[in-house]
Amino acid sequence: MQQDVLNIRDLQDNRIASLDAINTVVETLTSNGVMLKVAEAIKRRQQWEADSPAGKVSADLESGLAQSVRSQVQVSLKRGTRLIEIKAEDGSPEMAQKIADETVKQFLRLENVDLEGSSEETVKTLREQQKQLSEKLNESLKSRDEFADKNEIKSE
Repeated sequence: MQQDVLNIRDLQDNRIASLDAINTVVETLTSNGVMLKVAEAIKRRQQWEADSPAGKVSADLESGLAQSVRSQVQVSLKRGTRLIEIKAEDGSPEMAQKIADETVKQFLRLENVDLEGSSEETVKTLREQQKQLSEKLNESLKSRDEFADKNEIKSE
């Protein structure tokens, strides 16, 4: 009987899933959520608020604020690799560097929040499983003891 040592279909599916995940990261890096956090970090939100008659950036202006940062950022997947390239443009090289740095920093912060929520859920699930397994273990030990008593088996 012949067995496949390596299932190429599974390997290809993993690569596709990996590429999909990387492309999702590329898209998320320029999402409104990340860009709004970058706008706060580089003080652009504060500038917009100062220029606004209401003294704040309204919800309908937030997408414009995010777009103002996004227009300065270019995020792409380097061809033939799993590397993500982030470029930022600004009249000031220091500000361009800050925008690029903050894009990564804010993305990681937002992803960390998601991971923390996931880990809390994982801990909750593991605790529930631990409780169920403890109950099963106790039932098994009780059954063992009953069997030993019924059959007059001594344990050491």
